[in-house]
Amino acid sequence: MAGWSIRTFAAIEEVSDFIVVTEAEWIERMRELLARVAPQVPSAVVEGGGTRQESVRNGVAAVPQRCDGVFVHDGARLLACIQRGHR
Repeated sequence: MAGWSIRTFAAIEEVSDFIVVTEAEWIERMRELLARVAPQVPSAVVEGGGTRQESVRNGVAAVPQRCDGVFVHDGARLLACIQRGHR
């Protein structure tokens, strides 16, 4: 599901970055997945929290300042940053 979501959002011109929030044991696999399915999009993988709210907070804290907004995709806790005029 994460790979499908990443590929789908990567095709949207306004998406400039990905931040994936996941459990500690999945961080490296998510980095590898991002590099394989969306190497053209800058990305980060961060550890989630004990609740959805904590996980979203961890993800939002990793959003680059250049982003004008975020989408939170709960299924994979995927955040996609939007930057006007990017790409």
